[in-house]
Amino acid sequence: MIVDEIVKFVSKLGNGYILLSDKIRKIFGIKKRVVQAIVVDCAGNIFIVHHRYRKGWHLPGGNFSGSEHPRKAIMRELKEEIGLSEFEKCGFVARFDETWNGVEMDFWLFYVSAAKVAWKPSLEIDRVEKVNPLNMPVDAPVAKMRCSLFYKKRAGLELFASAE
Repeated sequence: MIVDEIVKFVSKLGNGYILLSDKIRKIFGIKKRVVQAIVVDCAGNIFIVHHRYRKGWHLPGGNFSGSEHPRKAIMRELKEEIGLSEFEKCGFVARFDETWNGVEMDFWLFYVSAAKVAWKPSLEIDRVEKVNPLNMPVDAPVAKMRCSLFYKKRAGLELFASAE
């Protein structure tokens, strides 16, 4: 479909054009496909990222195309954003729909354990921190919420229908 090609092209142009691609998505009702991961090191700390173009702290992740498998997309994003070099397991947590700033998203959440990273500053990410999941920064509300959902689900409270 021509609209999908336009969105892909605009998305590839860079961070300055993300808002433009989001406007195209709104106009044509195209869902943005997003992956994020709760990435935990051997000590139980969670990696969070600070983008140059967004306020606050977030879990690492990003957009992916319709042809890319979500698990492959999260591995690509984790290498790009935090320099993921080793890990023990990558597990699917949940898939759900979300709306941010009027853009509908098909959202996939993963969990990565025993992670080792070799992060370097990039055009997108200016800081990466390891934090205790019980002591998240105040300006990381969405990351805190996603971690809370994961730990509740892990404790046996099924919050979302699995759709992998």
